[in-house]
Amino acid sequence: MKITVNGRLWLVETKLMPTLPGNSHQIIAAARQSGVDALMGDGLVEAIDGSKRLLESGYSRARAAQGTVSKLFGDSTGSLRAIISALVLAMVGFNSLFLSINGLFMLVTPDAWYELVPGVTQTGLFNQHFIRDIGIIQLLLGVAFGIGMFRPERRIGLWAAATLWLGAHAALHLWEVAVGICAPSAILRDFPAVSLPAIFGAFLTLWAIKHANGQRRRALETWRSSAFPALLRSPQS
Repeated sequence: MKITVNGRLWLVETKLMPTLPGNSHQIIAAARQSGVDALMGDGLVEAIDGSKRLLESGYSRARAAQGTVSKLFGDSTGSLRAIISALVLAMVGFNSLFLSINGLFMLVTPDAWYELVPGVTQTGLFNQHFIRDIGIIQLLLGVAFGIGMFRPERRIGLWAAATLWLGAHAALHLWEVAVGICAPSAILRDFPAVSLPAIFGAFLTLWAIKHANGQRRRALETWRSSAFPALLRSPQS
C-alpha cells in the first residue's frame, strides 16, 4: 500500500519506516528534501497520486498543541494579535503620512523645508533641485506604504523596496557621525525622521512576509482537505 507522509525526511526514514513489516508498504515522504513543498504545493500532487493514506508526521501534533495552547491562553493570544494589528496599523500610518507630508513639503516649499528642519542647514548649501529630488522619493515611499496596506498581494514588494531605501538613508546618517562629518547628537536629532521610519519599515516587511506565509499555509490546508478528503488521515499516536 502506498502511503504519503507529510513531514521531515529524516523523521519518516528513521521513525516510521523501521516499524513497517517487510516490504508491504511504499512510503513517500512529502518533504522538501525529496522535492515536495507542501506549503506551496510543488510536487504534492505527484507525491499523493495513488496513495491510500496521507499522514501528517509531526504537523498534526503541532496543530493539536497549538489548539491546546489556544484553549488555555485564548484570551491573551487574541489580545496579543490585536496589539500586533494595532501596532502594524500605527506604523503603516506613521510611515505613509509622515513620508508623504514630508515629501510634499520638500516639493512645494524647499526653501522653507531647508530652514525649518533641524540640522539641514549644517549639511550643505541650499539646493532646491536636490531637495525636490529627495522630496519625490519621500512622497513615493509614503504612497508605497499606503498602497501596501490595502493591496496585500503587493505589500511585501512595496514595503521591502521602501525599507531598503530608508535603511540605506539611515545608514548614511550613522556613517556621517562615525567619520566625524556630523556630531553624535545628530543621531538623536535625526532619529524620528530618519531611523524610525526605517525601523518601522523593517518590522512591517517581516510582518508582511510572515502574514503571507500564514495565508498560503491556510489556503493549502483548505485545498488539500477539499481536493483529497478521502486521503486525509492523522496518526493516532
